[in-house]
Amino acid sequence: MKEVAKEPRKLSEVIKNNSYILPISAGLLALLAPIGYLIGLGYQAGYLGAFGVPTSAFPLSITDGYINGYYVILFYAIDLFVYIADSSFWWSVLCTLLILFFIFYVFVKAVRYGHPESEKHIPLPEKIQNFLHYFHPSQNDLTATALLFFKMLSVVSTVVYLMILFMLIWMMITLLSHEKGIQHATDSKESFVKSGCILDEHSQTSKCIIIFDKSEQTVVEGLLIALNDKRYAVFTEDGPVISELPDGAKIVKHFDKQHFLDTKLTSP
Repeated sequence: MKEVAKEPRKLSEVIKNNSYILPISAGLLALLAPIGYLIGLGYQAGYLGAFGVPTSAFPLSITDGYINGYYVILFYAIDLFVYIADSSFWWSVLCTLLILFFIFYVFVKAVRYGHPESEKHIPLPEKIQNFLHYFHPSQNDLTATALLFFKMLSVVSTVVYLMILFMLIWMMITLLSHEKGIQHATDSKESFVKSGCILDEHSQTSKCIIIFDKSEQTVVEGLLIALNDKRYAVFTEDGPVISELPDGAKIVKHFDKQHFLDTKLTSP
C-alpha cells in the first residue's frame, strides 16, 4: 500500500506547539543591541587608547558603535578562517579526538573489567538492603531533608553559575573588542613610524590626511586617528595631536592619479 506523504509543518504550528521559542528569541534579539554597541565601544576605546587619545574627546554615536561592532566581528571571523585554513589546526583536532577516544576506551574497559557480566544480577546482601531501605527518603525524614536541601542547593548553584558565566561573557566581549582595537592601532602606528604616509595598495590613497584652514595653510599632517564635526586627532612624527577643527577646514588625502590613469588605460 502506497504511503501518503505527510505535509510539511508550518512555521506557525511549530511556534504554537513550542511556545517558549518566541520569548527566548525575543530575549536574544533584545541582547544583540547592547552587545553590538558594547563591542563597538570596546574597539574604539582600545584603538584611541593605543594612540593616547581619550575617548571623551570623540563620543561614540550609536550608529558608529554598531558599525565598529560589525567590523570587529568581521575581523575575528577572518582571523578564525585563517586559523582554520591552516593544516596544523586539523592535525591538532585529530590528535585531540584520538586522545579522547583512547581515554574513553580505557574507561569502558575498566568498567567492564570491574563488573563482569556474570555478577551483574547478583542481589545485594540483606543487611545492605535493610540499610538502604532505612535511609530511603520515603522512610527517613533526615534523608528526605538532606535530599531536598541538596536539590535546592543545586538550583541555587546553577543560577549563580549562569550569572557568573553571563558576566564573564559580557566582560570578554568588551575585552576582546578592546584588544582588537589596540592591535589595529598598534599596526597602523608601527607602519606610520617605519614608512610614513604610504599609499594603500588597493585604493591607492594615502592612509594619512592633511588639514588646511580657510586660507589654505597646512594645520596638521599625519595618520588620521579620529575625526568628527568638531575636532580631529592625528598621529604625527611628534605624537598624537588633538585639536578643534578650524573654520572652513579642508581635509585632503593624497591620491596616486597616475596609477589610476595607467590602470584605466590598461584595463580591457
